[in-house]
Amino acid sequence: MDDFPTLSGRPWTPLDDAILLTGIKAGKNTQQLSIELHRTTMAVRQRRIRLGIHQKRPPQPQPDPAMHRPPAPPSPRAAALTPIASSRSCMWPIGEPRSSGFRYCDAPSVDSRSYCHEHCMRAYERYAAVNQESMQP
Repeated sequence: MDDFPTLSGRPWTPLDDAILLTGIKAGKNTQQLSIELHRTTMAVRQRRIRLGIHQKRPPQPQPDPAMHRPPAPPSPRAAALTPIASSRSCMWPIGEPRSSGFRYCDAPSVDSRSYCHEHCMRAYERYAAVNQESMQP
């Protein structure tokens, strides 16, 4: 408790308020003011609120416009290597994605699902089994 502020818990004086106001106008932050006033940072914040003194925050850096650019289209080489399935075909991956033989199933998909009937049965078998168990009396 040796490094606890010496004026902690004591009433604020008009001189303390003046030092607080002057420090805020000088651009000092709450940490600096708490050291100067021998108070906790929370006490400085609370006093500032009670007096209606709002400390200006430093301006936030503006985001770089380059960060919001749409992604560049893939290179012709990358587009040639990427297997693309139509929106109505099965998206079940076949093979290792990094291998040259990688592809999608490409069979017609079921209703609004991403897979054909066979792959839907594999993909959703646990879900179907759990639902059947919960339906039994």
